[in-house]
Amino acid sequence: MGCAASSNAATTEDAVPKAVPAVLPSSAASPAYSPPKPLPPAPPASLHRELTTRSLAVCTTLDTLEKELDEMQATLNRADEALANEAPPIALRSTLASLHGSATALLATRLDALHTADLTSGRDEARAKRKALVAAAERVIERAEAQIREVDLKKARQAAEAAVASSAEATTQEAVEMTAGAVAEAAPEAAEQPPVESEAAQGPRPKRYELQLARSSES
Repeated sequence: MGCAASSNAATTEDAVPKAVPAVLPSSAASPAYSPPKPLPPAPPASLHRELTTRSLAVCTTLDTLEKELDEMQATLNRADEALANEAPPIALRSTLASLHGSATALLATRLDALHTADLTSGRDEARAKRKALVAAAERVIERAEAQIREVDLKKARQAAEAAVASSAEATTQEAVEMTAGAVAEAAPEAAEQPPVESEAAQGPRPKRYELQLARSSES
């Protein structure tokens, strides 16, 4: 009985499968090993693509407008250097007028038409940059207007100085012409009068004339 029982017990024990210990890789046995974390679920592809595309388009437009305003500022800086001279270039006013028109159009039709309220990603950054560019465009317009007024003032001053110089030249020329006319009128009269000869040139006086003089003195 005991053997039988022992045999039966052994048979029953062999019939139950034993748990096999898991064999971990060598890297897992090291303390630095950590299992990878699961990735967060991605948003719907269509919504993510739409928001990213719109935000990127707005940021690209703002970067383009910023570069254009930087170029306008550089042009105004060069205009300041030209206005430091007494005679600025002739084409400077037309350049400034064209720049003024471009800056006004940039502000009125491009910056004002750019809406950032409907953005969800990068909305605050886009709004702050748009506000800064609006202020920069207004400064460009004000600087261009001030420089145009300075160009007009310099041109008016130059025209006045040229008029004064022309009037003085005309007065001098008139005086020269009047002097020449007076000399020309006096020349024929001097030519008609006989020349006055000295007594030595007239020669010795006749004796009869000398006798008359002597009688005059005696009487």
